[in-house]
Amino acid sequence: WDVETCGQQMRVGDLGLTANLREEEDTYDEKLVWEYKSDWRWDPMPKDIQDELERRFLKGFFFKNAEIRLREPRYSRGLEITWDLETLSINNDMLENLEGYWLNDDEDCAVRRRGPRVKLAGEEKFLSRAQKQLDVNMAKWREQQAEFKLKQRMEKFGKSVEAVRGTIGFAPGTGCHKWILRWEHEPKLAGKGDAVGVGTSQSEVADPCEPPSLGGAYDEGASLALYANGELYHKGKVLARLERSELRVLLEDDLGLNFVLG
Repeated sequence: WDVETCGQQMRVGDLGLTANLREEEDTYDEKLVWEYKSDWRWDPMPKDIQDELERRFLKGFFFKNAEIRLREPRYSRGLEITWDLETLSINNDMLENLEGYWLNDDEDCAVRRRGPRVKLAGEEKFLSRAQKQLDVNMAKWREQQAEFKLKQRMEKFGKSVEAVRGTIGFAPGTGCHKWILRWEHEPKLAGKGDAVGVGTSQSEVADPCEPPSLGGAYDEGASLALYANGELYHKGKVLARLERSELRVLLEDDLGLNFVLG
């Protein structure tokens, strides 16, 4: 697929073999990680330990206790974490002031949680006045973002069809060409939102628009497209209607065997 001629939300992957339409994409995706620092660098803890610490964190364990001990062989490394309930701190995306000790290595380390802010019962006494105000401001910002996204969706309602062009052309007089196209979703808009077609090099319709996009009136007849509802479009007009067979769903099991339901 051609990354130069595709819609705003189209994403080309797998070295050009796949194209996906993403309705929304967050510009900021903060990752959760439990880290330790023995010398000067923060490193992520083993996944099983991270999972256990996060499980206890979400249950409010850190606000009621002052020690955690994880032992081998249940966990990949033996670890003891202690903290003072008077100095435990929640600072934006950080849970800080935790002291760790690797049991097998006889090594001290600092421990922290870095990731999305999660409001939990029992955390109030560990929040500074600045953090409480920040939480209020972030709640207002999220509300404004939700309203803005809703407004965007309403403005794009009925005008969200996008396209992507292939990179392999067909030269005149080269005979009949065949290819296999695998769809990974159910057709939208009763079949009017999904199509496959051919077009000249002048056909560059890709950005969001009302259907039909391919074979529509946007490219002055530079494309011809067959839609999932069986309609063949050119210059925005239906040239023919094909009777499609009953919908079949193709499933693939773990062994690579295909099953057809329909």
